[in-house]
Amino acid sequence: MKPTRLFLFLAVAMLLGACGNKAENVADATTYEVKGSVKNMQDGTILMLFSYNDGGGSMIAMDTVQAGSFYFKVSPETDNTERYMIAGVRNPDFSPLGLYFWAAAGDCVRITGDNNLIFTWEVNAPAPENATLSKYIKRSRDLWNRRQEILIERNQLPHKVEHDQLASQAQRLSEEEDSLMILTAANDLRIMRKSKVDAIWLEMFCNNAIISSKLKAFPYAEELRQLYEGLTAEQRNHRFAKEACTALFTRQHVAKGKAIDGELWDLDGNKHSLAELQGTFVLLDFWGKGCAPCMKALPELAILAEMYNDKLSIVSISTDTDDVWREASKQHPMTWYNWCDGNGSDSMFARYGKGSIPLFVLISPEGYILDTWRGYGQGSLTNRLKGIIE
Repeated sequence: MKPTRLFLFLAVAMLLGACGNKAENVADATTYEVKGSVKNMQDGTILMLFSYNDGGGSMIAMDTVQAGSFYFKVSPETDNTERYMIAGVRNPDFSPLGLYFWAAAGDCVRITGDNNLIFTWEVNAPAPENATLSKYIKRSRDLWNRRQEILIERNQLPHKVEHDQLASQAQRLSEEEDSLMILTAANDLRIMRKSKVDAIWLEMFCNNAIISSKLKAFPYAEELRQLYEGLTAEQRNHRFAKEACTALFTRQHVAKGKAIDGELWDLDGNKHSLAELQGTFVLLDFWGKGCAPCMKALPELAILAEMYNDKLSIVSISTDTDDVWREASKQHPMTWYNWCDGNGSDSMFARYGKGSIPLFVLISPEGYILDTWRGYGQGSLTNRLKGIIE
C-alpha cells in the first residue's frame, strides 16, 4: 500500500474508532456522544441524562444498560461547554447520587464503572472541568463509595428493618456518614490549598461550608472562613461563594418571622392547626400526587418521624384537591400528620409562596420559621436537620 493511502486509511480508522465502534456513534460538529461501559450491572437498568446548570436540571435523554453498555448522543442547545448529569431511575439498589461531566458539541465522553455506585464512575472527556472534578473524587473514592452505600441502605431501611429498630439503625448510619463527610472534607481541603480558585473549587468550598454548618464536630470551619476571607470580590459574587458565606457566617437559629397558621383537616374530617404542635419543631412538607420528588422523600420522612418522634412533628400538607389527596393517601400511607386545606388561592401553600413542590418549611418550637427550601435529594432532609434538632 502506498504511504499516502496508508495515511488516509489510518486517519479514517482513528476517526471511526475515536468514540465508538459504529460509524453512527461518532460525534460530529453538532453533537456529543456518551459511551458507557459498566461491569456488574443488571441488564435493563434505566439511566437518565440531565442538563445540569445553576443547580437545576432537566432530563434530555434516557437509555437502558444492555450487556454492560449504555449510549447517549445529544445535540447541545449552545456552542458552550455545559454540565450534565447521569442518574439512575427508581432502583432501590442503585446509588441515588448522580455522575457529573462536562461536554460540548464534537466531544466524545467515555464512562467506565464496575458497580452501582455511579457518583464515582470514571469520566474520560476533553473538557478540563472533568479532570478537575476527578481529582477530588479520586482522592476520596473509598469514602464516597461508602457514603453511597449508606444512602442505599438508608433508603431501604423502612422495608428491611423492624419498626422498633428503625430509629437506632438510621442513627447509626447518620453517625457513620458524618465521620465520612469530615474525612472527605480533609481530602478536599488538601487539594484546595494547592489549586487555583475556579468554579469547581468554589463548589467544593460551598459543599463543605454547608456541612460545617450542620455538624457540630466539624473541625475545619475556621479554615473555611479564612479561605473565604482570601477570595476576591469577583469570586465572592459567585453563587457558590454566596451560599458558603451564609453557611459559615449566619447563625442557624435566627427567626425568619412567625409561621403562618390556618385550618387543616385530617382524613377523618377532624380540624387541626399548627398551634397545637407548638413546643416541638415542626417540618411542613407540601406535596402532591403527581410530584415524583415528593414521593421519593416519603421513606426519609418516615425515618425522621421515628428518629425525632418526641422533638419533631412532621406535617405533610397536600396541595391537591380533597378527592385527589384522599386517593394519593391510600397509595402512600403516612405514619406522621397528613393534613389538607383544599387548593384555593388562600390555601396555606399559596401563603407560603406557591412555586414548585416539594416545599419544606422548618418551624421552631416557639412557632417561628427557621428555614424553607424546595426540592428533594436523598439524605437532604436529614442533613438539613443536623445541628438544629438534637
